[in-house]
Amino acid sequence: MGLSSGFLKAGSSSVVSSLWSVDDFATALLMIRFYDNLYSLPIAQALCQAQQWLRNATQPDLIDWTQNHPKINMTPFSKCCTLQ
Repeated sequence: MGLSSGFLKAGSSSVVSSLWSVDDFATALLMIRFYDNLYSLPIAQALCQAQQWLRNATQPDLIDWTQNHPKINMTPFSKCCTLQ
């Protein structure tokens, strides 16, 4: 039994997970966009739109989005990290 199966057995109605290793930063962007979409879309559609958004986003799009998102605070990373 894996982690996803454990959540489902415990009563979760759905679980979003990956079958392979994924980049942490890209996953964070995807999940933030996914949860933003959940306010107005069903789960499957929210995930699909988040995936399409991330696939089609350019570097300037992502920089602008992260800088202007009300729930993302990049201040702790500004001294040590840059998007490349």
